[in-house]
Amino acid sequence: MKNGRWILMIVLVLAVHRVPLMGQEPEAIVKLRLAQSFERAGDWERAVPIYESLLLTDPRNYVYFEALRRGYVQLREYDKAVELIEYRLTLEQNNPQLLATLGSVYYQMGKESTADSLWQAVVRLDSKNPSMYRLIAGQMLEFRLYDRAIDLFTRARKITGDPHLFLSELANLYGAFQQYGRAAEEFVQLLVLQPAQLSDIQSRISVFFGRPEAITATREVVARALTKREDFVPLRQFYAWVLMEEKRYDAALEQYRIIDRTMRARGAQLFKFAERAADEGEYRIAASACDEALKADPPTELIPLIRLKYARAIEELTIDQDTTAAPPAPRRAIPESALSSGTALKLYASVAQEYSGTRHAAQAYFRMGILQRDRFRDLDAALAAFNEAVRAGAGLPVAEKALLERADVLVAKNDLEKARETYTLLSSSRSADMRDRALFHLAELDYYTAEFDSALAVLGRLAAQPATDLANDALSLRYFIEENHGLFTEALKAYASADLLCRQKRDSEALEAFRSILRRFPTALLADDAAFTVGELLVRLRRYDDAVKAFRSIADDMPSSILRDLALMRIGEVYEREMHVSPLAIETYEELLRLFPGSIHAEEARKRIRRLRGDVL
Repeated sequence: MKNGRWILMIVLVLAVHRVPLMGQEPEAIVKLRLAQSFERAGDWERAVPIYESLLLTDPRNYVYFEALRRGYVQLREYDKAVELIEYRLTLEQNNPQLLATLGSVYYQMGKESTADSLWQAVVRLDSKNPSMYRLIAGQMLEFRLYDRAIDLFTRARKITGDPHLFLSELANLYGAFQQYGRAAEEFVQLLVLQPAQLSDIQSRISVFFGRPEAITATREVVARALTKREDFVPLRQFYAWVLMEEKRYDAALEQYRIIDRTMRARGAQLFKFAERAADEGEYRIAASACDEALKADPPTELIPLIRLKYARAIEELTIDQDTTAAPPAPRRAIPESALSSGTALKLYASVAQEYSGTRHAAQAYFRMGILQRDRFRDLDAALAAFNEAVRAGAGLPVAEKALLERADVLVAKNDLEKARETYTLLSSSRSADMRDRALFHLAELDYYTAEFDSALAVLGRLAAQPATDLANDALSLRYFIEENHGLFTEALKAYASADLLCRQKRDSEALEAFRSILRRFPTALLADDAAFTVGELLVRLRRYDDAVKAFRSIADDMPSSILRDLALMRIGEVYEREMHVSPLAIETYEELLRLFPGSIHAEEARKRIRRLRGDVL
């Protein structure tokens, strides 16, 4: 090992007077595996001698050669690596890969000029061949020589006379160098040559969009390109996508109007845009796009889909309204009369009527049920709508979703037996998620009716599953029942009964029930849970001063409660969001940080303090 040249001398001798190795091959395989195991463990000191001995027995074996080269480089025995590669070059003269690798070894030795000379020699072997440039650029990138790789690729374009070479590679390199405008130019050229790569280009360039200057530079480049290729749809789609990434949905809608006209899509492209806008929560612009799509004489099969999306957008726009609230000030193309929960309900009803018995009707009825239950509090109408959704969507996922919601309405109507029948039916669903949801709700019914042992049996199975929101809910309810069942069974029964009133949204009755629990069972473990629920109910009833007092009673008067930090967090949130008293919100959040610095709510409290003070987050 002191002199690397002896290896090559023996190799040369064996290359001329090679001994047949048929009988030795099993031994060679064992030694190779042993060396590879040392290599995987990073033990190159033990791997290299074995690779040396293997190469002596079979000097032309590329696997042995490459493994030994890696070993020399890892051990920084660069002179030996050079001699090894040079010997290999006597067997494979002017092999580009070997020459490029030799250059890399010289670079690692600190001989950059020698390395560069070898790399340039590789390019000269076939200066019109793009693969030669990619080979050398790969070596450069290994050492993060990004600027030299860029120079190599741009020079290759001149030498080959092909301005479209290495578009993808240069786009990535410019992006890494934060030259976002140049990166965008390369991506635009790539899109023009290969329009089918639009989604891939969007995915790759979005990596840089965490920096505002990247998205601005990209938009400017694409906009300039569009002035020369106004009718090139993929480029305009790219531009619209960039605008949406900037949250400039109005400008993006204008681009989709042009796209729709250019493609003669009759509203199909406008609807595609509406779906993306709705997914991003831009319901006003989604509604406008749907409205325009419907006026563009869309294909028959798209009409119900567009109408459903339009109704859904109107529904979301009015999510904070009740049946008597005035609609918000209209913007864009949506008329004031359209912005109401009643309008959304009528839109769904028209789809349900015109497409009776179809999946579109089922979806419309489903949304009608949600509106009737949550906005209008008409449980009978909600129940009828969900029943229609089940009928029209027979065999479709929407039917099971409607059954689940129907059971919820039955619970709200206090028809627990029929609700249990529905949940029992769903517990045999082919969908594992639906089965688990149904089982959880069955356990809830057992809990509400004080059948605690039955509830615990089901909750135990659900809680044992991999961590999911449902498993966490099951674990939480199971722990609550186990903690209070026994010593405080009567208190637990009262709590479960009050909890059912909450589930049924009978808030005033529930409030009195929980207050009664606090009076009757002040020492029960669940007293702080009851006090906390009193606070939440008072928030729902918009009695904010009383809610603050309820939460404050936990923070100040229940020193052993694990809910004290959460109670302070809720006080701060009521001050901040409901009462809009920022100084008191800040004061409460600071109290939380002072008393409970290790709370899981501490970081959120800090963020809110900074935001309320106007600090930069």
